[in-house]
Amino acid sequence: MPSREGGPVRNVTWEEADAFCKWSEGRLPTEKEWEYAAAGGAATTYSGGNNASKVAIYNRKKPDNVARRSPNQYGLYDMTGNVAEWCDDWYDSAQTGKVVRGGAYNSTINPINELDMSLRRKERPESRSPAIGFRVAWSKKILSP
Repeated sequence: MPSREGGPVRNVTWEEADAFCKWSEGRLPTEKEWEYAAAGGAATTYSGGNNASKVAIYNRKKPDNVARRSPNQYGLYDMTGNVAEWCDDWYDSAQTGKVVRGGAYNSTINPINELDMSLRRKERPESRSPAIGFRVAWSKKILSP
């Protein structure tokens, strides 16, 4: 399932996501950076609030265009829902899988709340899924005069 115009980039491996981030002079976020960005400075269950239907695209057969729900307090959209996101970190010390955070369009909130910001998943870096995409992080550059 390819990405479509206006929709999230998805169905990419960790290696492909990492290569794109480097090409754009960015990088994949660490898991801690992802958590910080998703929380948006607030103590909520989902990125942007406690009502999943207002902030996340979930329990669907396909993703929607980006930014269709409310953003979090940092102005970030779709951190919990639409597509889950690759992080830079290894899931475990055996380095058999990379961390994936955030729920996706096919996530549910019952019986397990797959959109909860605290939920983390493990995926093999060569895995490809229509429910996993990525977000580019940039390090702050200090410009000298």
